[in-house]
Amino acid sequence: MKKSSVIYFILPALLLSGWGDSNPLELEQMTALHKPAIQTKEENKQIVPVGNQTPSFVQKYLFGQWKVKKIVKSAWITTIAESAAKKLVGTQFTFGAQSIISDSKALKPILINEDKATTPRLSNPTYTQTSVSKAEFETDNDMAQFKELGFTHNSINIIEIYTDKHYENLWSLGYIYIDPLTPKRLIVTSNGYYFELQKIK
Repeated sequence: MKKSSVIYFILPALLLSGWGDSNPLELEQMTALHKPAIQTKEENKQIVPVGNQTPSFVQKYLFGQWKVKKIVKSAWITTIAESAAKKLVGTQFTFGAQSIISDSKALKPILINEDKATTPRLSNPTYTQTSVSKAEFETDNDMAQFKELGFTHNSINIIEIYTDKHYENLWSLGYIYIDPLTPKRLIVTSNGYYFELQKIK
């Protein structure tokens, strides 16, 4: 696999703000940033239809109420100010088949303009889940390593959320990383920051 030097989540915020304290990128450079953090294999991806009652990884490990505990790491490139990222600490999310509910206006600066109306509620989200090995993650991701994110297993699961049923419009919150060995903990990566969430319900 080709090593990605940047992460997909950077592009949405670049369209809203510059670099925080740094200079904005030129327009032609922005396109290069719209790349997934991990170049996952399609055969590893599981699509979870809205309302599907069959037990699945997403339903078992993601559905429920979560709270942002802290920022565990910031990448070498960020697209919002640290002060804005810190405002997300304490924010709660409720993930479910029919909706995702957040309780904080601090989420809006994280989202692209088209997604701002999804706060505080995103209706009928669509989820995908991909299993990625430690080696694959660390080869393709030069922003963070397993140990830095608190993962000790030899693989993690990446969850993506779409705002439509056709898997065309990726919700701009960011990637969700879950290790089933620590089911009450997940990492969300957005705008160059890695947030740790704890399951509270």
